[in-house]
Amino acid sequence: MAGNRNKEEIRSINPHQARAILTATMVGVGVLTLPRSVAIPLKTGGVWAVLVAGVLNAVPIYLITVLGRMFPGQTLVQYISQVVGFKNRPGLSKMISFLFVLPLGLFLLLSISIVTRYFAEVVKTAVLINTPIEVTMITLLFTAAVVASNHLGVIARLSELLLLILYMPGLLLIFAGIQEGSIENLMPLFSFSGRELVQGVLASSYSFQGYIVALIFMGYYQQPKKSLRPHMISISVVTLGYAVTVLVTLATLGSFEAIRIMWPTLEVFKLTEFPGDIFERIESAVLAVWVVAVFTTVKNLYGAVVDIMMRYANCRERFRPWISFAVVPIAYLLGMWPNNVFDVFRFSDIIGSYGLILSFAIPILLLLIAWLRRLGSRREQMQT
Repeated sequence: MAGNRNKEEIRSINPHQARAILTATMVGVGVLTLPRSVAIPLKTGGVWAVLVAGVLNAVPIYLITVLGRMFPGQTLVQYISQVVGFKNRPGLSKMISFLFVLPLGLFLLLSISIVTRYFAEVVKTAVLINTPIEVTMITLLFTAAVVASNHLGVIARLSELLLLILYMPGLLLIFAGIQEGSIENLMPLFSFSGRELVQGVLASSYSFQGYIVALIFMGYYQQPKKSLRPHMISISVVTLGYAVTVLVTLATLGSFEAIRIMWPTLEVFKLTEFPGDIFERIESAVLAVWVVAVFTTVKNLYGAVVDIMMRYANCRERFRPWISFAVVPIAYLLGMWPNNVFDVFRFSDIIGSYGLILSFAIPILLLLIAWLRRLGSRREQMQT
């Protein structure tokens, strides 16, 4: 009985929570900066970069899902030794698997750091002008560490709970677009070259990168065979949400103004007025929701990186809080690396490109090796 109960506790994430995890991880700091990032290379055609990036990122999500379904009940760290290692050489298998685990863990750590720094820069600019960014960063990291001290099933339930809040600014954004937007600001829609489109897709890729946590969270899914639908719904919802954000921002501000403003989406909410002045300073309420969005992103990334460390080192569950809090200074120091906010933008572009390469490389390599070695679920092998 105890064994069955433990198994149920370990595989505790249902399909709704799987959708919530991916959606909540992808929606974060990119909401405030994406219109600016795509308007720099594409001007009024920025929305096309978002749509292409959404389709492009759906491919690695599909590959990650197929890979996870081949090894139900296991995270990447647990099944990678079977795929790339040797049965009679456990030490060598662990060393080879480290070549896959290290880039993934490094990407998650860099993402936590840069998202936290983004968060601190926005809070200092818009709300807490006299508060040092160090204080804001440490506060967010410690809060995420407290949540990540729990089992990933708990983190998934929290993502499900907070997801509804994240949809609220979308309705306000559509209202702002109807009130302040002009179709003339979106014209022409196709005045860009192929090279500029590629630059825009790469610039927007960072906003989609959170889905890579599925390589870890899928090991705790109750029904991994039913995970493709929630994963595809997540990327579709996020792509649509980002496309609406870019369209409304460019329609309201125009591409030239959007490039000049550091947080253009926030500026759109500042221009929005409700009839009869029912709400004043609506951007304050939006910022509050945005704080929730950033927190869900950081806690999911944080939970994934802590789980990677635990599984690779074969740590017992009681050591999870210790490992979780040990990550705080590492993430803080990496987050303080950029000298200013413009360096943060540059680093996020580099991390976005690195994450996109990683998202394709890891599942493709492991699927090919698993297929050649006839590993994993036989049914999934046939489908692959």
